[in-house]
Amino acid sequence: MKVRCAMPGPQVDDFRIDDAEYIFMMESIHPRDFEMNFHRHDFFELTYVLGGRGRYELLDPKGTNSTVPVESNQMLLWDGRVPHKAQDDPENPLRQSIVIFDLAYLKHPGVAQELQRQLARSNPLVIRNPMFTTRLKPLMRTIMMELSSKKKLCPEVVYSNLLNVLTTMLRTSMDLEHLSNDTLDSRIKKAVAYIHENYFNHISVKEMASYCSLSVRHFSELFKRHTSQTFIQYLHAYRIEIVKKALCETTRSITEIAFEAGYDDPAHFIQHFRKLSGTTPSQYRKLQRGTFDAGYRQKQQGLAPDPQSTKP
Repeated sequence: MKVRCAMPGPQVDDFRIDDAEYIFMMESIHPRDFEMNFHRHDFFELTYVLGGRGRYELLDPKGTNSTVPVESNQMLLWDGRVPHKAQDDPENPLRQSIVIFDLAYLKHPGVAQELQRQLARSNPLVIRNPMFTTRLKPLMRTIMMELSSKKKLCPEVVYSNLLNVLTTMLRTSMDLEHLSNDTLDSRIKKAVAYIHENYFNHISVKEMASYCSLSVRHFSELFKRHTSQTFIQYLHAYRIEIVKKALCETTRSITEIAFEAGYDDPAHFIQHFRKLSGTTPSQYRKLQRGTFDAGYRQKQQGLAPDPQSTKP
């Protein structure tokens, strides 16, 4: 399989792929001087913003430019036939996990139809609330690790995880069609904001319920209803995301990082990290460091990744 890139026109670059069941994943890390042309492609693109801040610019058929702001822990799903390009905040460039796939890769017609329906209504489809996106990040990591590992049943694991991400994202979007951010329970917003600011401290469900002026039972029911996770699940998921970021971006010891994220017991920390990531912290750091180095070398050398080497 080869990727063909047509000669760029005056405004838009075109990309096409010669495989109707193609899937590929990469981690895109923009340097501070990153620039790109408007481009379009004949495949779908699923993006998790790992870090940074910026915007996507889109061109409609009449050439009108529109803008979609993006930042950490947001997800975007594109029909790539709409010309688009990324524009970074110069002081905080984007870092993204990106999965590209053809519609024919999806063997479930219901998922494909709903994807097309929602993208016809809003392209890209954007999920901004971290209450919904953080639980999908481990699935994106699993896809990347499986595509790199070539383990037995790799294609099946990749497909099932991508299907899980897409169905969760599409369901969330359907829910949000009827539920705006303004109508989310203010007490749960208050709880989530408190977690994000105090995750490194000991926080019990009893304390959070009291903080929100609710009984433990009522608080737990509301929290699960709005986040699809229990309070404890959400707290650990958020802590582990903080740990992952530090593992990728610093050389500090794992013990120090875990302690700063709120874990006093190393065994307890390892248990939660493995459960949410499918690997140990040291293995995760090694894998992500290798992905970063490979991606950086390719950008420095002006090379495109080889899709054939990562196709399941």
